[in-house]
Amino acid sequence: APKLKVAIERMSDSDVRRAYVQVLHIMRRMYQACELVHGDLSEYNLLWARGTVFVIDVSQAVTTEHRNALALLRADMRNVTNFFARLRVRVLPLRELFEFVTSADIGDADAWLDAAKRRTIVAKA
Repeated sequence: APKLKVAIERMSDSDVRRAYVQVLHIMRRMYQACELVHGDLSEYNLLWARGTVFVIDVSQAVTTEHRNALALLRADMRNVTNFFARLRVRVLPLRELFEFVTSADIGDADAWLDAAKRRTIVAKA
């Protein structure tokens, strides 16, 4: 499977938006269910195959209890946000993304993601 950095050239706008929302969900699942922060999440460590994002290079991931976990999480969020913003996806503000990933009290994550999908419309030129 190609890295997202390369695959993006052949993806439709809707695939790009779908990939962005999938990455949001992956970040939340890693943090909430696995208690991990990737620590080097970017378009170079994401693969795109059959309409799905896959994460690679997780060997450097740290637990959410690690002293640098929140700083690494913020860096991951900035990398992801900057990448998709360059692709003209209307990305979530970092503060809202941080809340989505870290808060156990957001309610129904799928409903939250549905609302996020409505906010991630490719910006017009």
